[in-house]
Amino acid sequence: SFNRGTSEDAIVIVSLRDVTHERSIARELNRTKGFLERVIDSSVDAIVSADNRGVILVYNPAAEKVYGWPTQEVLGRMNVRDFYPAGIAQGVMRRIRSVHDGAAGTLRNYETDLLDCRGERVPARLSAALINHRGRTIGSVGVFHDLRATRKIEHRLAQTEKELAAQERKALIAELAG
Repeated sequence: SFNRGTSEDAIVIVSLRDVTHERSIARELNRTKGFLERVIDSSVDAIVSADNRGVILVYNPAAEKVYGWPTQEVLGRMNVRDFYPAGIAQGVMRRIRSVHDGAAGTLRNYETDLLDCRGERVPARLSAALINHRGRTIGSVGVFHDLRATRKIEHRLAQTEKELAAQERKALIAELAG
């Protein structure tokens, strides 16, 4: 900064400050932020984070596939309660705040239903945590694993087991009759 003083003094004072370290830290923060954004965007599971009021601040591409809502319609506009059937979001938050998994503020592998953009239920496994800063909760984050494909396989397996049991009974009856 320059300070010329009064016109009679004709003195110029120059003050310089080395900002190399601050710029280095800023570059490192930008690199870290970019890396974390790529991690979140690359996740195969849906990641949704919200502030204390439930307003969604993070919504990755996998979340877009699970819920069907375009990112631009969600971020800063929708509430996490919109992603659950009525009353479920409050129950999930109670579980996160309780000591179900050994530590208040976390929830692991909790099976629940979500709602997609058409209002259809989506079975999911949720792991979630409260986000704390300086001793106070400022939001939450949830990682959702879509269980639709798993449930389809389980259903097919159950059907196959029933069919196999029926064939075995028929074979046993035929053997006893013969």
